Amino acid sequence: MAGEVQRCLAEALLHHARDPRLGQVNLTRVRLTPDLKLATVYFLLLSDEEFSREEALQGLERAAPFFRKHVADTMQLRYTPAFRFFYDEELDQARRIDSLIRDTRIGPEPTADPDGEDDFDA
Repeated sequence: MAGEVQRCLAEALLHHARDPRLGQVNLTRVRLTPDLKLATVYFLLLSDEEFSREEALQGLERAAPFFRKHVADTMQLRYTPAFRFFYDEELDQARRIDSLIRDTRIGPEPTADPDGEDDFDA
């Protein structure tokens, strides 16, 4: 169900949203409460150059009533969830962890012997 809500929101964002702050927004996941009355929507920005996270969040919150109506009209659910929007930190955290792993050296790199022989005993 969450995937279908995400697809519906993404379609509304792509084809119907007019707010320029939403132009670089990419929805990454949706979490629904068990009663389907609240959807937590996570997003990323494809480019941080034009608008900040806060501006994109403001644009999403301002468009929330439109999104809710679009989901209600498209999905015909008994209850249409209210939306809460959050910037998805997981990708940034994964990039930081990956960077730390790459920067960490497990041990000294083997050095070649000036005579052209390796440091291995045969």
